[in-house]
Amino acid sequence: MPLSECVVIVTGGGAGIGLGIVEAAGALGAHIVVAEKNVALAESVAALGRNTDFIETDVSDPDSITRLFASVDDRYGRLDGLVDWNGIPSGMVVAVMDYRAYRAAECG
Repeated sequence: MPLSECVVIVTGGGAGIGLGIVEAAGALGAHIVVAEKNVALAESVAALGRNTDFIETDVSDPDSITRLFASVDDRYGRLDGLVDWNGIPSGMVVAVMDYRAYRAAECG
């Protein structure tokens, strides 16, 4: 399937490497959903106008994640890809974090 036909969620797509992924995939024609909790950052990315939408999402909140996927399903009827690029605070190693510490981590 050509990327131009794909609907892709990018978490943490408001800045840094996540933003680079949004820009690169958008340049190839993918329709990108920026899943980001920083509204101002995400709105500025969505304003680039490159087949980019924004859905406010806090990946540390299961209800927010459920709303993200429900919104994508309502808007597009499908999802072709997911790039999970949320940051974990410096000094935290996911492999040794317990579930509560991971869920409490301030991501993005």
